[in-house]
This record gives sequence, structure tokens and C-alpha cells, in this order.
Amino acid sequence: KLYTGNGTTQSISGYINGSGSFNGSSSYIDTNSTSIYSAKNKITLSAWVNFSNLNTNNYIFSGSNNFGFYDYGNGYIYFLPDSTTTANKGYYQVSGLYTTHEWVNIVMVFDGTASGNSSRLKAYVNGNPITLTYTGTIPTTTNTATSNLLIGKSTTLGTFFSGSIDQVRIYDTALSSTDI
Repeated sequence: KLYTGNGTTQSISGYINGSGSFNGSSSYIDTNSTSIYSAKNKITLSAWVNFSNLNTNNYIFSGSNNFGFYDYGNGYIYFLPDSTTTANKGYYQVSGLYTTHEWVNIVMVFDGTASGNSSRLKAYVNGNPITLTYTGTIPTTTNTATSNLLIGKSTTLGTFFSGSIDQVRIYDTALSSTDI
């Protein structure tokens, strides 16, 4: 077991070896850390996910003001590198991109040293770049975090991920498309 969790998170057969099973109502992982994503000018979040339900808020990574990424259950996946507001984000319509009960790799790359929204925030699904739509201005840093980074639960809405999460990776750099 590679993690400690809250609720009924358990290890099950995953994409590679075991994964975390999230029941959609009480199970999540608390990293017990704000420093993982606080005041960073570069970070990459990556996970293999297997959704049980796409009609609900599925928070994969969530920190202050929902920093991280999630499938909102409304046909869009959101990527938020700003831990002070939900206004500065990128999003993508997921229709046909993935479905329930299949493993999919989702990656968010933030590089605050780059110029412009599309260079600062990038996303990939199964190794392929997706073209995000942006609102607001993607910041140069993730700002100071006030909540631990959670896996499988929203820090603000109290909603939980329904399905399995495996191969979670957090890098303190902006991975290139070749690295992904």
C-alpha cells in the first residue's frame, strides 16, 4: 500500500499493480501537506483514473480554492493552478475523450515562468495534449496554500471521487510533452 487514506479507501487491482478505490461518499487521501503545491512556479500533477460515474464532481487533486484538476460532472474537466481563486483556469469538453470503467491518464502541467495562458497551463490525456479554453489569467505562481492537497475529495465542496485512482505523481517541475 503506497498511501494512507481516510474513510474506506482501499487497494484494489489497478492500472499497474494496486490502486486506490474511492466510494464517492467518504474515501479520500490527505497528503498532509501544503508545501507540495504552495508558492510554486512549476508543478506537474499526474494520475491514472478510472471513473465509476461521470455525472458527479470527481475531484482527482484538490487544494486551496480547488487547486488541481477535476471532472465536474457537467461534460468538462477543469485545471486550476491558482490556489487563491477559481476564476483563473483552463477547461476542456470531455465528450468522447474518456468514459466510465476505463483507465485514463490525466496530467496537468503548470509553468509560471512561461508567457501567456497556453504556455503556463497545459493538460494531457493518455499522453496527448488537449487544447484548453482559458478564463482569467493563469498566474506566475500557485500562491500560498492554506489547505492540504487532497486526492479524491474537494477541499471546498466536500464532494468525493467515485472510482479508482492509480500511479499518482507530483513533480516540482513542468514536464515537457516528451516527458509525459
